[in-house]
Amino acid sequence: MARLVKGLREVGDAEDSEIKGALRSLSRDDIQTIARSTTKVKKQGVLSLKSAPVWISIAASIALVIWSGIGLYNRQQTIGLANEYANAFNSSSMIVRGEHYDTETEANLSRLFANIANAENLDNTISELSQCWELSTSEFYNEYTNYSAEIGWNLAIGYMKKNDRRNAKIILSELITSQSESSAIGEKSKELLEKIR
Repeated sequence: MARLVKGLREVGDAEDSEIKGALRSLSRDDIQTIARSTTKVKKQGVLSLKSAPVWISIAASIALVIWSGIGLYNRQQTIGLANEYANAFNSSSMIVRGEHYDTETEANLSRLFANIANAENLDNTISELSQCWELSTSEFYNEYTNYSAEIGWNLAIGYMKKNDRRNAKIILSELITSQSESSAIGEKSKELLEKIR
């Protein structure tokens, strides 16, 4: 678009010089004749070819503004939903049953969940949680298996805070199929998935 605008300016300057020269050489009668014919064309609603690039650039600018506005609105909606649903479950109580972490895994997950809740270091946190999610959903029991639902929930919220609806939908769908119908995370996952479709 910037190149188009620059090109229009350069062409416009050259045409302006030509038009000025041509106008200087016209007599008063010629100018009145041109003015009358221009008025007729405007009344008929006919656009000249010289105005087409201007109209195209105006239309492109309007489309760009609308597209940007829709994108910004969708982003704000997604992040707003993420913040709303992040508070549905207390991240620290998801892991710790007592006052202290029993394992290094619990301490690590608590740190990752806090990062998601506070939207801190999201790229690295999502990457780490993705690895934890893979482990927790594997067919072999491991240290992350018992925290699968909590990991998946926080991963989906993290994706939404990054405005990545596609991956959030994938994780939420997997959570819904892996949880029992009466589980709180399963219910919230269904609810959230419906809102971001």
